[in-house]
Amino acid sequence: MAVLANNINTAQFYTFFTFKNTSTLHTILIFGGLFMTIVFSIYGLFILFVFNYLILKLCLRLNIKTRRQNGIFRFSNIMILILLITSYVDVLNAAN
Repeated sequence: MAVLANNINTAQFYTFFTFKNTSTLHTILIFGGLFMTIVFSIYGLFILFVFNYLILKLCLRLNIKTRRQNGIFRFSNIMILILLITSYVDVLNAAN
């Protein structure tokens, strides 16, 4: 077990990191949630573009017809969106 260098007991440690004013904590959580939503949206768009690029390369390499490519893209995009939404909800639940 790690020992703290300053020999601070746990009660002092927790009182150091608690907020005296709860409105400050709520403000941090609201802006933190907004920031996380923006970052996760950018991350989700990046993931969608990367997967669509990879699927396009796969379709071109396998010479899949355009009609069938539409179904492949639709299916993969829906599955990726489901995974992104569930991971976002999981991160939100873990933060609370």
